[in-house]
Amino acid sequence: MQRGQICFIEVKALRQTVPFDPEESVTPLKLKKITETSLKYMYRLHRSSGVDISQLKYRYDVIAIRFDDNGDVTKMTHFRNCYSPDKEYMRQMLEI
Repeated sequence: MQRGQICFIEVKALRQTVPFDPEESVTPLKLKKITETSLKYMYRLHRSSGVDISQLKYRYDVIAIRFDDNGDVTKMTHFRNCYSPDKEYMRQMLEI
């Protein structure tokens, strides 16, 4: 948690010879899994420390990495707050 905000990060890495960008690998199904996992984490945080999860600030980031055949990073892009789950869905899921 940094500055009172939880950041859930998906990291995707591909060789530079692959014909699409790493961030394109973050599919709707993957976003759903990330959302479900983040909700489980926030719920456990509530259960273990009593944190009011409805008041938590959170965001979803993606880090896309390209590397060459030697494994050296040739490009890295950090997409901040690139995904926002449906607010009503999150509200319902966070009710305890």
